[in-house]
Amino acid sequence: MVKNIIFATKAMKIKTLFFLFFISLSSLTAQDHFIKARIFGFPGGFSFLSIGLGYERIVSSNSSVQLLYNRFSWDMRDTDGDGRITHLLVPEYRFYFNQETPTPESWFTGIFTELAWSKKLLGGYESDISEGMLIKNRRISLNPGILIGKNIPLSKRFHVDTYLGIKYNFHKEKSTYLQNSIESIEIENQKKLGVRVGVNLNYKF
Repeated sequence: MVKNIIFATKAMKIKTLFFLFFISLSSLTAQDHFIKARIFGFPGGFSFLSIGLGYERIVSSNSSVQLLYNRFSWDMRDTDGDGRITHLLVPEYRFYFNQETPTPESWFTGIFTELAWSKKLLGGYESDISEGMLIKNRRISLNPGILIGKNIPLSKRFHVDTYLGIKYNFHKEKSTYLQNSIESIEIENQKKLGVRVGVNLNYKF
């Protein structure tokens, strides 16, 4: 219980840090503001849901800063599998190649860092726990990377931004197993290359 409280406290500190960063954006001199969002998913034996909400602000003729919150999950518990829910806060700096009109119709490149925390969804374990079985899994990670993307105009106020990039994932994973009726905790640090891809609908104001 105490360890769960400590984990939750750390997550709250991380959220607070990035929301302070979000608020500090208002002190920057800017020309345009963009609210961006997405929601995508499909149900079934392998259900998937992706939700995103963010804010971008142009700070010069060819650059911007932004902060995104993303949540995505997959769930196979209806087919005796597992699942996972992941939350991400993503600060990002973008450089637009077209200096005259940085948005909404330009190519851009960007640098970013994902701060992610997630938990595994365990299917069918609650009613049939056996020795050595995984009963809890949590993961936090820091994932810096670079990307390239394109803004596609839809109207005067709306456009879609699409992007594709690479990132390097630094994971810290905490797993809890049942051993001799006692909870046993294992902590594993991982490093691996990953991909970031996305599509957002943007509104200019």
